[in-house]
Amino acid sequence: MTLIKKPKYMKATEMKAHKGITIGGSSIAALLGVSEYETPAQAIARLKGERVTPDNDAMLRGRIAEQFLMDYCQEKFGFNYIEKQKVVTIGVAHATADAFGFNDNGELVLFEFKSSSYIKDIDQIPIQYQLQCIWYCGLFNIEKCELLIGDGYFNVRRFAVLRDDELFNSIDDKIGEIYQRHIIGNEPVPLSDKEILNEFSNLKETVPNIVTAETITTQDVQRYLELKEQAKSIENQIKEIEDKIKLEIKDNDGVQVGNTIFTWTPQTRESLDTKKLKSELPDVFEKYCKTSTYRVLRMKNLK
Repeated sequence: MTLIKKPKYMKATEMKAHKGITIGGSSIAALLGVSEYETPAQAIARLKGERVTPDNDAMLRGRIAEQFLMDYCQEKFGFNYIEKQKVVTIGVAHATADAFGFNDNGELVLFEFKSSSYIKDIDQIPIQYQLQCIWYCGLFNIEKCELLIGDGYFNVRRFAVLRDDELFNSIDDKIGEIYQRHIIGNEPVPLSDKEILNEFSNLKETVPNIVTAETITTQDVQRYLELKEQAKSIENQIKEIEDKIKLEIKDNDGVQVGNTIFTWTPQTRESLDTKKLKSELPDVFEKYCKTSTYRVLRMKNLK
């Protein structure tokens, strides 16, 4: 019996370009099956030169609007562009960022500008733009991409996309596989694109939707950190006094200090060994297991 091993594919960033074909940020969402404008099959045909999409008035207006948006945001937010149309190519992975420089918080970031006629309906980052920004952050080795979407009438939506190495590596793997199978190997792409769509259908849930703060300032964050540090110090002081009280009580039930009595009595609690239950009776565990959803506030410092 002969075992057929699944072929291993190189990452897009590890490969040599075939016939000069590279994968830019605007193609990522299409190749992964989550673009509103192009299917994976159409994107592959375009990259191979088998499908030509001529410029139209909408595309021309979009380019003009994005240039206007770049200049407008520089004045409105005080952005400091060091370099425009910054380019990087690693393997077959390619990126052209609209600008590179400092935002209004003094952070070194990439800037990506998009035009849209439906900006009032945009309350979260469109998935194709999220993936493009994550692709750029990974290739440029930078922690943050400022995404600004405008309609040409001074209406702007501003989002922050943070670097996500885990997601970038997953995209790098999949793009490398698509490149080798469908661009180098000429393997036909299924018309339904189900294989790609199924794998990346949950990206909207996995990619964080990070907005730029409007009312919270860096002073608020600094004060928050100071209060957290004070709270930690207070908790440690409380624990020291509690340990001192317990040392006084020893094997007794309590201790009196002036008009105050502290008690330290044993209590019994029954608990379920869920790890053992799941191991020995998985069906029972699955039947009675209850899943709850909650949100956790965490803080991450950008490098």
